[in-house]
Amino acid sequence: MRTYVPRDPEAPTVERPMCVFRAPGGGHVLIGAATLASPRATLAAVAYVHSPPPPRVDSAINPDIGYCLALGGKSDPAGWYPIDDADARPIPFCVFADDSVIDTWGLASRAVSPARAPDLRAKFRYRAPSPSPVHSVSGRALDGWTRFGSPGIFG
Repeated sequence: MRTYVPRDPEAPTVERPMCVFRAPGGGHVLIGAATLASPRATLAAVAYVHSPPPPRVDSAINPDIGYCLALGGKSDPAGWYPIDDADARPIPFCVFADDSVIDTWGLASRAVSPARAPDLRAKFRYRAPSPSPVHSVSGRALDGWTRFGSPGIFG
């Protein structure tokens, strides 16, 4: 775990403890310690676990940051760096309205096929609800459907 701060000198100094996971073949995924430890669904956890498909983004923008913005997050263009290494390359984080956080590459790399980042879903304390099958009038499950109204992350 490492603590990160914003690179932008005008941004409020907020220290974020981040868990660092090494990706096979290089790279790493950083997820906020509070995001991983939350027993409830956070926006970052739901985005990572469910990995919605990436939208088309303006080619002038970093696609990972574009993915974050499309999911409702915010990303500081100056990035974040470890508090103990001001010379480190800044890393763009995706910060959501509930203050949950994940690095933009780690988030976006799960949404492509095949996924480029390791599967860290088991690392989250939050567990996504299992889909329930819809039953027909005869009581048989209908394959490929989930029942609406089942207890979910917002219920």
